[in-house]
Amino acid sequence: SIPLRQQPQTLGHEISGVIEEVGSEVRDLKVGERVVLDQGLNCFALRKEPIWEFCASGDSHQCLHYQEHGITGIAGGFAQYIAMAAVNTIRIEGDLPRVQAALTEPLGCVLHAVEFADRAYTRYTFTGQQRIRNILILGAGTAGLLFLQYFRNVRQFDGQILVADLNAHKLKLAEAFGAT
Repeated sequence: SIPLRQQPQTLGHEISGVIEEVGSEVRDLKVGERVVLDQGLNCFALRKEPIWEFCASGDSHQCLHYQEHGITGIAGGFAQYIAMAAVNTIRIEGDLPRVQAALTEPLGCVLHAVEFADRAYTRYTFTGQQRIRNILILGAGTAGLLFLQYFRNVRQFDGQILVADLNAHKLKLAEAFGAT
């Protein structure tokens, strides 16, 4: 790792904002539109050829060329402005507040993790005879609370969901969201 005094970093990888300017080749985005950003730059965003196998398979975070706004040296969402490839830009439809829109990145991680687990593990599932009956979430931070809400509200998981954290306020939030 490189010390921050040697290579300063503008943090913020959970990014939402407003388009201030578009490149000459961009046809599907307009100035003034509200957007969320996929902070990961891969073969598609960087226009690398040939496309690395992980980018083609959807596991672009494993790309040989992968870089990440707010994490790997490229300015993140706390910068006044950032330049982003149009392919990494997703228009916000409706009136979703910007602060909530920024949660799309950690929610995407939650969905990706659960999808991976669903594909990888066939012995224990969320339905059927060998169904999972208890879940333990380590940490009641953003991702932990999103996992909790996803299992309770989307998956309708009715078993125990235990949440471990040292912070009493976070544990109260977890309880309010359905932790047992």
